Formats: sequence, C-alpha cells, structure tokens
Amino acid sequence: MERYYLDHNANSPLAPVVRARLRSFLDDPLTNPGGVHWHGQRSKAVIERARRLVLAQLGRIDGRVVFTSGATEATNLWVNSLPEGARVATTPIEHSATLHALQRRTDLNVTWLDVDSAGRLQTDSVARFVADAPAGWISMSAANNELGNLYPVAAVAELAAASGARVHVDAAQVFGRLPWEAPVGVCAVTVSAHKAGGPMGVGALWHSADVTLQPLLVGGAQERGLRAGTEDVYAIAGFLALLESPQHGDWKALAEVRNALQKGLVARFGAVVLGDLDDRLPNTLNVAFPGCDSEETVMALDLEQVSISAGSACTAGSMEVSHVVAALQLPDDVSRSAVRFSLGPEHVGMDVDALLERIAEALG
Repeated sequence: MERYYLDHNANSPLAPVVRARLRSFLDDPLTNPGGVHWHGQRSKAVIERARRLVLAQLGRIDGRVVFTSGATEATNLWVNSLPEGARVATTPIEHSATLHALQRRTDLNVTWLDVDSAGRLQTDSVARFVADAPAGWISMSAANNELGNLYPVAAVAELAAASGARVHVDAAQVFGRLPWEAPVGVCAVTVSAHKAGGPMGVGALWHSADVTLQPLLVGGAQERGLRAGTEDVYAIAGFLALLESPQHGDWKALAEVRNALQKGLVARFGAVVLGDLDDRLPNTLNVAFPGCDSEETVMALDLEQVSISAGSACTAGSMEVSHVVAALQLPDDVSRSAVRFSLGPEHVGMDVDALLERIAEALG
C-alpha cells in the first residue's frame, strides 16, 4: 500500500539534486573549512558560495549571512541580539522558536499584534505600534507554518521604515519554495534548508550591516565570530545544491492539488477550512473535523498509511490545542479537531480521489 507523506511543512525529504550532491562527497570528502591548505579552502569555498546564493535569493547585496543549525537557532540568535529594554512587536501565531526566545528575554517590552479568526495580520495594529514605538522592532513570519497564511511583509516593512522601526522575518516556510525577497525595511531574515528539500540541521540568518549580533555560541572565530564551532560543511553543501536548483515551479503547481483536496474534504466529511483562503502557501491545507480529536485523526490516518500533523512538529507530543489555532478563538470543537495537510513537489498531479478514499477508511 502506498504511503502518503503529507507533512512537508515539518520537513520536505531531500530533493534528488541534493541527495546526488551529498553522495558525491562521500567519495570525495570535504574537510574542516578552517584549514589553510587546499582541502580546507575547498570546503570553505563551498560555504562562501552558499552564503552568496542565500543573499541572491533574498535579493540583497548587503549585510551578512550567518550559517546556523536551523531556523530555530537563527531566530534565537536574532532575539538574543536585541538591545536590552527594546520594544518588540510580534503576533501570537509565530513559530514557537520566536515566542519562546522572546519569553526568555524578560527585559524586553513585547507588544502583541492583532490577528483575526483566519489568522490574518491586522496591519492597523502594526501602524499603532510603530507610531508608539518609532525605534521599535517587529518579528513576523513570511508564512505561517500551520495555517499556510502568507503575510504582507512588504507593507509592514514600509510602515516600519517610515518610522525608523526595524523588521525581522522568519522566512523558513517560503525560502527555496517560492520567489521571495527581503523588502526595504527588513533588517534580518531567518531561513532553513529542510523545508524545501535541503538537509535537516542547517539554516541561516541574514542581517543588515547596521544590526549588531551577540553570539549564542562562543569559542572559535567561525562565521566571523558569530557562531563558534566547526561548520557543518556537508549540510551547507546540501543547502548549496538546493540553492543552485530552486524548485519554485513545482511548489506553485501544488495549489491545484491542494484545492481539489480541500473541496473533497469539505464535501465528503464536512471539514472546516482554517486560515486565509485567499493568500496562503500553495501546498498547505489546515482543516478541522468537528467531533474528531485532532490527535486521534492523525493516528487513524497513520494506520491508513497517510502521514499528516496536528500543529507544528516542534510541539508534537503535546495534547494541548496548537497555540496558533488557539489564537484564532474558534469554537472548541473546531480548535480541538484541526489538522494540517502539507504537500510537496512529488504530489503534483496526484490522484486526489484515491487519497480521499484512504481518508474515508480512517474517518469511518
């Protein structure tokens, strides 16, 4: 029986071009990029090319790119670098890496930006914040990992730039999937490799030259002193392979499959669709099956060889309602039954009817 892997927002399996690149290095190994010899400089060249391509994909020629172990570390690095007493605005539906990192900084003054019942950012709350805190900081996602909502980063950055505030963007769910550039007014961007088919365990933080970072890890001078420790050159090499072969078209084509799945789930099972139906990632569908506990739905589908999730993979194992869904203030039977389907490039042209039959077996 075919297994459906529909959890790409947690991790998208290695793209073929990345797998091939990593296999090639098993026969011709990379070494410590800190070496001044030929072997070390060969590895360093891989890292520096990947750094340039991150910049290029973000549409920037300025600032610096710091490689990290993933988007969580990159976001923590940015939050750790905020000046003491800073005024920071964010939404209650950000990734837990942002929310928990801010929570640990008890010296910060945090303002919650408004979202509606579909998780859409209310830009008037941004305007109020920058008017009240013209030297403040804003942290937001380019796309929500659970709902799939795409957010008006350019509009927020314009408001911030006009007042002198600065914006950090968690772009983990769009980078490498869709064309996305950092608008003027954005001073830092978190990216990840494994959401788009790169290796797990590597991400990066781009920051503008006027932002001073405070390292989380100290020791050696790697990453210009901003992240001590030998770089994971194999993971970065895999990231480089992904950057050299973007999969933009494949991800866009998933909207048709997602819409067909949505239509079938609503018609056959009375599913309630969550999130912004007009502006979202083409691969993401968050739905609720009122009367069915979300964790039980995930397990029932798993028995039918269908892998989905309830909330973020980073909160797996928790029986609580996802903080993202809870922030929408929906009826309890909707909140407690929400699950996420997130497709990947291999699902372009998928037989949706066959998948719906499998779901029917699980839901009875």
